[in-house]
Amino acid sequence: SDLPYPNPSDGTVPVRFNVQAFGSSTATYDIYTLAFRWVAGGSKKINGNTVLSWDLKDIAGNLCSSGLYYIRVTVQADGGVKYSKIIKALILR
Repeated sequence: SDLPYPNPSDGTVPVRFNVQAFGSSTATYDIYTLAFRWVAGGSKKINGNTVLSWDLKDIAGNLCSSGLYYIRVTVQADGGVKYSKIIKALILR
């Protein structure tokens, strides 16, 4: 499954997905609050089954508060977007 588990979370949020059909690719992820305020993000070279982990911190290194967050994952290969998904993650403190 590509849903984060555990959900709700109070530690890290792993985001799993499989892009084997795309070969070597780049995954980017962006994390937003319920009000769509950007919290954090990053990118990673990937190939096959992938797990991106969010440590529940914002871009400044502060722990995010309890609430609902959206994680947008986009995988690009061969100059185009091959996979895109928005996942909801509930954070409880």
